[in-house]
Amino acid sequence: MTLLIIPDEWLVHDLKGNNGEKAQREAHSFLEKVRVRCDRLVILEGSPFVSKVYKLLFRDARPHVRLISRFFSCGFLHNSEKCIKLTDVKGLPANLQDMVPCEDRYLFEIRETLEKGVIVTTDQSLMSLPEVKLRDDFLEKYNEASGLASKDG
Repeated sequence: MTLLIIPDEWLVHDLKGNNGEKAQREAHSFLEKVRVRCDRLVILEGSPFVSKVYKLLFRDARPHVRLISRFFSCGFLHNSEKCIKLTDVKGLPANLQDMVPCEDRYLFEIRETLEKGVIVTTDQSLMSLPEVKLRDDFLEKYNEASGLASKDG
């Protein structure tokens, strides 16, 4: 069964190396696993996630970040088998409107539109909401489900 993964901006910051080399390796390793499994990323065109991809990742001139950018672009952004790119989403249901911060609403709108998927975040304040997983916990379980132990853990 395909898992639909809705990442927030941690993925871009990790891939760029903003959160350290270990996080960069973990994020790249995670994407490698997504690529070989039947799972897919889900993004919303024009969202803060996509804006950061273009602003932070694709404009970085460091050779190792350029390689990661190319991998992400070819392996996901331009690969419909690995990435669902939405251009329009449903609004939030009334019960979530007051609970979800404005800057994170796009994540829940994606989830609402697809009626499935898991939101992966580093934002502790979102943990009480449905289908939300913390980055570290999610990556650990994803590695276990892939039959691979983390190189760094």
